[in-house]
Amino acid sequence: ISTESPLAFCPTTAECLHLVILPVPSVRVLDQIKSVWYEVKKPATVVLTFDRSGSMSGEKIGQAINGAIEFVEEMDRKDWIAWKPFSTDVDTGVQGLISDIGEELVTAIRSDAKADGETALYDAIAHAYQTLQKQRVRFGDTVRYGIVVLSDGKDTTSRITLAELEEILTPREGDTAGIQIHTIGVDANADDQVLGKIATITNGRMWKVTDPSTIPAVARRIHKYW
Repeated sequence: ISTESPLAFCPTTAECLHLVILPVPSVRVLDQIKSVWYEVKKPATVVLTFDRSGSMSGEKIGQAINGAIEFVEEMDRKDWIAWKPFSTDVDTGVQGLISDIGEELVTAIRSDAKADGETALYDAIAHAYQTLQKQRVRFGDTVRYGIVVLSDGKDTTSRITLAELEEILTPREGDTAGIQIHTIGVDANADDQVLGKIATITNGRMWKVTDPSTIPAVARRIHKYW
């Protein structure tokens, strides 16, 4: 067979005879596929764990807030979300279905633009995990669970230790509806080792951000996991 032939890539002519070239679906068909996908996929149940300690001041907290809003705006109306900002302590925050609290949530996120206090990173993640465990009791494996952690520093004031947090987060055998955690380490001061370990334990990913202006783009990428 000539190298110019469309059959040149086939190991044998016989195998080539079984290939069928399908036409590209129309725009209408692709739109219908997308619509059906949104109908059948499991809703997401996510906690946004947001560091607003003193070290987040300046451009970092502004871009982090933009990223959190981007994440919320990408979510489906059937998804459930909890907003958990933290510094020295962990705030209760707003939580509920996007269809019910979407506008209220964006307002709450924008209002958390003041950075001050210490960094209770471990306590905040444990709190987020416990929040989702309560949701799991209600909904089981009918939804997908996740936590997004955004922080630029090391833990300075948590009541629990890293070892205790790891024990809490480690999936139990036979757990079919696990909680996946994605961590965003902002700036060179972020504790990459800890944030990476937390993500790995839960089959998530650690995202390193050195330029705060890229936080919104990272938030959009993380959203695709749910």
